[in-house]
Amino acid sequence: MSTETTTEQIKQKKYNWPEPEDYTPLSFIEEVRIRDGEHGDTLFRVLTMIDKFSNDWVKRNDIDTLMNLIQSTEKCACFLNPLSSYIPIDDYAEIGGFARLFIQSYKENQPIDLGLYLCPKVDKLKNEELTQWWRK
Repeated sequence: MSTETTTEQIKQKKYNWPEPEDYTPLSFIEEVRIRDGEHGDTLFRVLTMIDKFSNDWVKRNDIDTLMNLIQSTEKCACFLNPLSSYIPIDDYAEIGGFARLFIQSYKENQPIDLGLYLCPKVDKLKNEELTQWWRK
């Protein structure tokens, strides 16, 4: 099966992968959150979903809550595109990493691009820039 065929089948919902429309930024973060006792110490956990975010997926009313999360180093699941041949079994994301990406998307009015897989971490320098931008 070619990649083009697989991509087309995914678009036609022949595979039942979640899509951005199934989440808000905050429900996405809740979905990747690792709850007490879940998966023990192994962080072999990913959220597998389609990576087709719209420019306006993040709304202005999401920003205050996301800003409160950008410093969070709480470990969470990585993002995995169903077309990826790699699974990040030895890595993890941080809640603050996803929050930062969502805020950047809103600020730049650009769709979120998570690629084939992504395990974002807190970035103190970028977080400071976003904090200064939001205060203005």
